[in-house]
Amino acid sequence: MEQFKAAAEPYWQELWSDLPPTARASLSVKKGLAVDPTFAGHQLRNLRRKGIVQGTGKKTRLFSKGFAEWTRAMQQATQLSREANSP
Repeated sequence: MEQFKAAAEPYWQELWSDLPPTARASLSVKKGLAVDPTFAGHQLRNLRRKGIVQGTGKKTRLFSKGFAEWTRAMQQATQLSREANSP
């Protein structure tokens, strides 16, 4: 599993980098693989077309558990960076 995650990380980084900041912030991985239900419909459809999210309604989720874990780490790192750089 660790080898898979290491091999997938560059792909996940590219997906993350291509997302607008609003999409990055809306991916709610604190509760498993959920996507924030308040996320605008057209933005959610764009994520579906890119294969980043799957399902509909309450069953909308990120495409993989590994990506969800990685995304959670990226969100935490972003938050820590903001806190460290705020006055």
